Amino acid sequence: MRKQFSVSFFLLLAALSLLVAADAALDSRIKKLESAVAKSGGPSKKTIFDSELFSLVYDKPRNFSTVMIFTALDPRHKCKPCSDFVKQLTLVTSAWSRIRKPGQLYIAELDYTEKSAKAFQTLQLSNVPFVALFPATEGPLAKADKKQGSLRGYVPYDLNAKGLEADEFAKFIETETGLPIKVVRPVNWALYGILAVMTILLVVFIRVFGELIWEAVSNKSVWMSISIGSTIYFCAGHMWNSIRGPEFAGLNQGRVELFQGGFQTQYGVEPQLIAILYALTAIAFVVLSSNVPKIQNPDQQRVVFWLALVGYLVLYSVLMRIFKVKNAAYPYKLV
Repeated sequence: MRKQFSVSFFLLLAALSLLVAADAALDSRIKKLESAVAKSGGPSKKTIFDSELFSLVYDKPRNFSTVMIFTALDPRHKCKPCSDFVKQLTLVTSAWSRIRKPGQLYIAELDYTEKSAKAFQTLQLSNVPFVALFPATEGPLAKADKKQGSLRGYVPYDLNAKGLEADEFAKFIETETGLPIKVVRPVNWALYGILAVMTILLVVFIRVFGELIWEAVSNKSVWMSISIGSTIYFCAGHMWNSIRGPEFAGLNQGRVELFQGGFQTQYGVEPQLIAILYALTAIAFVVLSSNVPKIQNPDQQRVVFWLALVGYLVLYSVLMRIFKVKNAAYPYKLV
């Protein structure tokens, strides 16, 4: 009986020793992470990690959570989303620093270098930026429900779906850790200053040129020109460009191509050229139908008539040629 009690007491003592050792190891990891926070400029700044610090947050067990942003900021990698996301990250770390307590959550960045390559290989990363949250596995911060990402040790943040904005990123952290982070964007005083100056200039402009502005606004010819010009430009295909965003022009066998064949494709320059041709064709027609009959001098009338007629025929012929480029099966032409 005494022997059995001694064995049980020894096992209990060994278990207590392991628990104390584990707690001491976790406390040691937190101290190292807090030291890294201080070296990086404090809680309001992002914590710069290396492979050694990465292993501290990657290994289990963890009684703290870590959000790791993997980037490649070296200009050679040309990762613009990396630099854009790091700017948004500053807003999140600043918001977290206002309610932060040591040992809860660490927001860190690990940039790709030869020394940090091992960490990237551990997660088998091939694209950056990449965001992973390593949740607490024990302690009060550990969540009872198991996420899909827990099987691989971390929860990824879907940048493609949620974008690079700080607000969505903060919501993700709050959802996964239960720690509230409210992003507060700094006041853009420069923008308010520009708006104030523009408002003052606008008031002065209206006071000085108010009568001229009213005459222009109430002029039927001005509104007629705006309406006709807008109609021509939009009919030429401006909205298609706004929706699809095509390239301005193309190259075909080393030569600049302004018109792309097919009804479903076009270059950015096409609506501008078509609008100009429409406008010139309309002007030629108006001159023929309205202006030529009013000319009293027969010689002048004859010259203007032939110029307007030839111009109209040439412009309309060009439009039909362009239509044939867009539809190769179109059989008709004017000139």
